[in-house]
Amino acid sequence: MRILRLRPEEKEYFEWLDPFGMLNRLSLPHYFALVAVTEKEKRQADPAGLLIASLKKDRIIIEWICVDPEQRYQGIGTALTEKVLALAASQDMPEVAVRFHDEDEMEQLNEDALFFFAEYFHREEPLPGEWCKESGKLLKEDFFTEDTGRYPKAKKLSETRSKDLREAIGELWADKEAHRLSDAPGGEELYDPELSAVLTDDGKICGMFLLQRVGDTVYPVFLYAESDQEAKALFLSAGKAAEETLSPDTEVRLIAEDRKCAKFAKEIFKEEGQSSYLLTMDV
Repeated sequence: MRILRLRPEEKEYFEWLDPFGMLNRLSLPHYFALVAVTEKEKRQADPAGLLIASLKKDRIIIEWICVDPEQRYQGIGTALTEKVLALAASQDMPEVAVRFHDEDEMEQLNEDALFFFAEYFHREEPLPGEWCKESGKLLKEDFFTEDTGRYPKAKKLSETRSKDLREAIGELWADKEAHRLSDAPGGEELYDPELSAVLTDDGKICGMFLLQRVGDTVYPVFLYAESDQEAKALFLSAGKAAEETLSPDTEVRLIAEDRKCAKFAKEIFKEEGQSSYLLTMDV
């Protein structure tokens, strides 16, 4: 058995181990996947397991793990997990965690995973949650339809000079007051230039809302605003752009680990939110 980093061209061979479409998140700047393969006759590789994780500033979070039912109880899940632990240790990360979602459709999977991970992970940590809604329904919420005249005016990312944007991403991402949806900013080329928005003050970028489009799903990745008024202005700008460019059935999925972002998510998505929690361990 070998444990390897999943390459983009190999994705299709492991999709059957991913019923919830987690592999789509590999286009986001802070996700990666490990795969387990076993050798068959004539050195043919047989896909045996899949682990998807997100890389944060101070820990790695295992987001999904699945082993071929016909190859279970052979140490495949353990080998994938121990590879993550070794990766965290090599990068001097203090923690590794596993994310669990409070969704009915994942209840049995959670029970199986809890049993498996009990050997490694012990401390439970609640998270603000995850929200998903079709853009057509989302944009009909009161948040986007009320009077917007009193909010600052934001502009699209496509209207911003690349040099200014690169500098602003570096400065604002480092600010501890940022509304953090991701710990890996990446370059401006990762973000949708028509949906993402920025705020300026005397020509200098003072706020930004960066979103990435992956297939038929849009992910908000980073929000920085000095006030709730500015944060709402950025959301409203992205909403207006979405109305112009997205089909009504495009999913908007927000994964919030920052409680400031969760505040807006609850206001926008209403009852669509699903809570989640982490089980963590020290490396």
